[in-house]
Amino acid sequence: AIAQKSITVRERVAPDAQRQLLGVLVDCSGSMSGGRRIQLALGVLTNRLEAVVKGKAEVWFGFFDSRLCGTPRLANDMITAKLLLRDVSRNHFNGRDTAIQRCTIQFAELLAKLDGRLPEVCVVTDGEDSVDPNEMVNAFTKLGMVLHAFVVECSNENLCDAARRTGGLAIDKFEGR
Repeated sequence: AIAQKSITVRERVAPDAQRQLLGVLVDCSGSMSGGRRIQLALGVLTNRLEAVVKGKAEVWFGFFDSRLCGTPRLANDMITAKLLLRDVSRNHFNGRDTAIQRCTIQFAELLAKLDGRLPEVCVVTDGEDSVDPNEMVNAFTKLGMVLHAFVVECSNENLCDAARRTGGLAIDKFEGR
């Protein structure tokens, strides 16, 4: 006869909570000073930094006008997110020209080198620049990244088309609530 014994094995398993990895690039050109554009743009960034505080996201963020402004910064825990939340309220908006396409592609390429992972990239802009959607799609496809676009108070159909074609979200004429 074979002895049989039933054993109940219980193991504590923490759920594998996958955090969103996102790069947020905010337009700080002169045209952003119109209307509520700055407020709306910073609202998008603040929303994602609050997700970091809650443990739901990691966010690289940066600013651009005719060039990338400084090095992208990473918020991946509550302490850095809170520090960066304070920083985004400072005046980053300087009145220069805009280079949406060039800066967005450079930002994505830089994040791929800095992080090694492939974040989704969200550009927040008033869209006051021309964009070649085919070039944007080609660049993001080559990197294996998704582009999202929030065009605040204005319209940029080409930028939104590029975002949709990479599988991203595009909101044209975003006016908040």
